[in-house]
Amino acid sequence: MAIQYRFDKEMINIKEWRELVLNVATWKMPTDLRDWEKMLENTPLIVTAWDGERLIGSARLFTDFVRWGNIYDVVVHRDYQGKGVGKQLILELIHHPSVASVRTFWLGTADKAEFYEKLGFRRVNEIDGHSMVYVRKERVYNGDE
Repeated sequence: MAIQYRFDKEMINIKEWRELVLNVATWKMPTDLRDWEKMLENTPLIVTAWDGERLIGSARLFTDFVRWGNIYDVVVHRDYQGKGVGKQLILELIHHPSVASVRTFWLGTADKAEFYEKLGFRRVNEIDGHSMVYVRKERVYNGDE
């Protein structure tokens, strides 16, 4: 399995991406294609996973490109789950050169906390356990610090 990870929004077929997310996500997502177009347009950084020409995973990052990043909508096609694709999506996002100075990454999950803990995330909300944070010790500074 030679999975490729890409950051090119233009290669994403909106209908295919929507189908992938809606079939895997355990959270509520919009169904209108225009909403999906807006979501993609307004996402600063998205990584997708491909098996040949087949879209099999994606993850989005909202960020200021300096200090903070919020990860959303991490999905992997059911046929590829448990094969390291989700892990690589997260690693590709947090190690992308454009977010090298970002120190803190947040995400929310209702059912995958253990998965994210293996990647270095920590639970920060003891009440419902949905909020998780990853604080990077190594980062590139872009100014006088």
